[in-house]
Amino acid sequence: MFAAGEYMHFTLNSQLTLPQGVQGFPTVKLFPRGKSLPPMTYDQERVASGFFNYATRRVPNHITKFTRVDDIPPWIKKGKAKYRALLLTKDKKIPLLWKVLANKYADTALDFGVHRDEEGKSSVAMGLEAGEKKEAKVLLYPIGSDKPVRYAGMCLSTQPHRI
Repeated sequence: MFAAGEYMHFTLNSQLTLPQGVQGFPTVKLFPRGKSLPPMTYDQERVASGFFNYATRRVPNHITKFTRVDDIPPWIKKGKAKYRALLLTKDKKIPLLWKVLANKYADTALDFGVHRDEEGKSSVAMGLEAGEKKEAKVLLYPIGSDKPVRYAGMCLSTQPHRI
């Protein structure tokens, strides 16, 4: 997102603002990743929830959504040529961070999936504990494996790993 406001030193005729159609300040534009879509001007209410909802709705969907736990094992087996990241969440909506990560790593060796596990029954069916009321689980499947590694926090590896 780009925001031009009173604290930014732009003129209306600058090389940055003129091509983007900036006619006044503040101007807020969303620049989708890639070059397939033009920038979009935000012209709604200037409140945090408005910005959040606007940006959230415009993140492309690169996540496989599973409504039934039985649909997960075929996805795991089919995708063995890639890394797979599965979010088991108790929330109704897919978290924005998960959407952004899936979008960032689209067309790479990493696929993202999500399953709503409201009561923990799916976790139990997958051999995990049900978990606390709001607890989510991230399962990572290495290339060639159908056995998950449960992400439990920050990666402590000193060696960067490229996908």
